[in-house]
Amino acid sequence: MNYFNTHTYYDQKVRFLGVDPQNQFASPYTGMGNNPVMMVDPDGEFVFSAILPGIGTFIDAALWGAVINGGVYTGSKLVQDGNLRNWNLGEFGKSAAVGAISGIAGAGAGMAWNSISANVYGAVPGAVVKGGLYATSGGLGGGFGNMIMTGGAQGSFWSGFKQGAITGAIMGGVSGAREGYNNAQNSFFERNSIFGNLTEGGRKHAVLHYAREYNLLDNGITDIRFERLPNKFAEITVPNESVASAAKNYPGGVNTTLTFNSKNMVSLTKLKETLIHERQHAWDFKNGWAHKLLLQVGGKDTRKWQALMEIRAHNSAKNFGFRRGYNQGRINHWYDIFIK
Repeated sequence: MNYFNTHTYYDQKVRFLGVDPQNQFASPYTGMGNNPVMMVDPDGEFVFSAILPGIGTFIDAALWGAVINGGVYTGSKLVQDGNLRNWNLGEFGKSAAVGAISGIAGAGAGMAWNSISANVYGAVPGAVVKGGLYATSGGLGGGFGNMIMTGGAQGSFWSGFKQGAITGAIMGGVSGAREGYNNAQNSFFERNSIFGNLTEGGRKHAVLHYAREYNLLDNGITDIRFERLPNKFAEITVPNESVASAAKNYPGGVNTTLTFNSKNMVSLTKLKETLIHERQHAWDFKNGWAHKLLLQVGGKDTRKWQALMEIRAHNSAKNFGFRRGYNQGRINHWYDIFIK
């Protein structure tokens, strides 16, 4: 058996052990259209051609959209007239085209959401992000579909766009809110279920977790504290003296204390970046580099010494890929101070 994102697949029977959430085949338990050689289903939802991975998703979505919309048109004629005498190939083609466009737009929104959904926490962010994606796809599908059905009448695109966007926003927003809420509830670090931000307990847990993962205690930090810090996320300190004084007085190195702001609302990415940043400071103090950098600026110019320390710390975080643009900007800022 193989676990997919939505349900379990029993390969010996070519069947899923749960119904297909997209209802693509006559039997809701059919796996890959009973053709696992030519078809693939990576997430347990949409099947697409193994020959055309990626674009195959859009092709299949277009085909299914066309088939469904064309079937709806044909079915409506049967219901209204009791026969197909008034069935029109042109109208059928328009309906199929509208379905194809809607299918492509929906597949695009679905792929975009699936690529980020696991990292969207909280009902509000989930509603905003997924609602926005599906509003865009619904608007585009509705706009182009309305143009097809009206023969390109003036204003038809925007009329259809508004209707499709509203529908997509509601459907995507409700679904995204539920998924974001569940993500927050199941997060490894405690989060606010509505807004998705780390709670105070979640931040403390995350700091201690990543402090171990990033080996902060092996880099000279002997104590981690949580306090209110004015205008700071975190800071490295040396007991009973300033960091500049410690850099001067301990050429052989000195251990440090990390104090993290317990109240500041901060993202997990910012939290990890801050720990990497402060780890570099701690390493520089432990291994005597803080003293060496102070000597490089004549032993007295603490502003230029601070610039060198910050350049090293921001560069270390940038090398981990944490907020690269921000850190490069701070490097440039401190370099300008250093050369003045």
